[in-house]
Amino acid sequence: MRNVLTVLLFICASVGFAQGKSAEEKATALTAKMQTEIGFSDQTKEKVQAINLDFTSKASQLRASESDKTEKFKALKQLDQDRADALKEIFTEKEYAAFEKFRENNKQQMRQRIKENRDN
Repeated sequence: MRNVLTVLLFICASVGFAQGKSAEEKATALTAKMQTEIGFSDQTKEKVQAINLDFTSKASQLRASESDKTEKFKALKQLDQDRADALKEIFTEKEYAAFEKFRENNKQQMRQRIKENRDN
C-alpha cells in the first residue's frame, strides 16, 4: 500500500508541480525542467512537449474524474508508462537513461516530502 501511495503521489507530482495551471502550461514547465536535467535538443524538445501535453491533459482529466483512487492510480500509472514508452522512441539511449534517472530523482524527492509531511 505504501508503494502504491508513493507511485501515485509521484505521478501526481510530476503533473501537478505546476498546480493551478492549464495542461499546456504544465506540459511546458515539465518539458523545460526535463530539458534542463536531460539536455536534449530543441528539435527533440518539440516532440517531448507534444508527449508531455498529451500526458498532462489526460492526467488532468483523470484527476477530475469520479473514479475511485485505485482506478485513478492504475490509469495514472499506465499514462506514465505510455509517456515513458513514447519518450523512449525519440530519445537517444543516453537521453533515455538520463530520463530514467530524472524519474528516479523525482520519486526520491516525493518520498522525502511524504516522510516530512508524516513527521509534521
